[in-house]
Amino acid sequence: MKKQILYEADGYTYIDVLTSHDEGEFDVIINCPHGYHDDGRFRSFPYVKEALKSIPKKTLETYLWLEFDFGAKSLAEVIFHHLAKTKRVAFINLYYDRGILDGNRSEACSVRQIFNQKKYSETTKKLQYISHMTGKSILEFSTSHLAKNGLFLDVHSMWPTCQYIHPRDFEHENRLAEYTQAILYPQNQKNLRSINFLVHDAEKHTIADVKRSESVAEKLRKKGYPVKIDSPYFLLPGYRSTLYYQHFSGISLDVPRTFLGKQPSEKEPEKWQEEEGKIKQLGQVLAEGVLHVL
Repeated sequence: MKKQILYEADGYTYIDVLTSHDEGEFDVIINCPHGYHDDGRFRSFPYVKEALKSIPKKTLETYLWLEFDFGAKSLAEVIFHHLAKTKRVAFINLYYDRGILDGNRSEACSVRQIFNQKKYSETTKKLQYISHMTGKSILEFSTSHLAKNGLFLDVHSMWPTCQYIHPRDFEHENRLAEYTQAILYPQNQKNLRSINFLVHDAEKHTIADVKRSESVAEKLRKKGYPVKIDSPYFLLPGYRSTLYYQHFSGISLDVPRTFLGKQPSEKEPEKWQEEEGKIKQLGQVLAEGVLHVL
């Protein structure tokens, strides 16, 4: 195992990659763009605190807790270690909060609209540059190191219930409290989401690898997991994963939190707790599915 920095600035590592082998091509590259949560310490973007000072502390903390992909990093780690027993694997990690800068959005729409970007134009430019380097670093590494018939696996997690709200409708410093309440207390809490494979775009054009996605999805179904294709989400032009799949065979996976952890306390409903057994079980099934399509 070897860890390599893909992008760092000002003494902070924004992206690194863990590899099963020191050199050569990889059968699978796993990408986890939203799995990091800084817990309000702003180590990745210390200069952003000034731009966010008008947002109440509790509202901001809750928002950042909701926006990161709970359990996704741990799930990706299980998949990585299971695959690494027999295959050459790389695991890319991003170390900044999705609620401030989305590592899976294109540079133009990556900075979240939760502060006045005109007023804090220098902060916006700094974040956009990090976004630019994110896409550049991941694409360059993957282009150089993914085997010809290799697989790019994008791992995400999501809230377990459908809200039918669009985050960008609420991306304003004065609406974050409304947004967090809509997620934490949905009108229909019984409408539970299934594991989602994002394969097509809004016009039903195939973007990700449909055969490989369907094969891994069927593996999950046989183990009793509920699975859907392009529901509740599909691939959008502004997603970096959409760009990656123009270059590589890819699977984009989004897992409801209920398959990764347990419901938090009523006092702090946003702070879910990971359950190792759930994550290990799902990760092994996914890894077996991936092995089958390689």
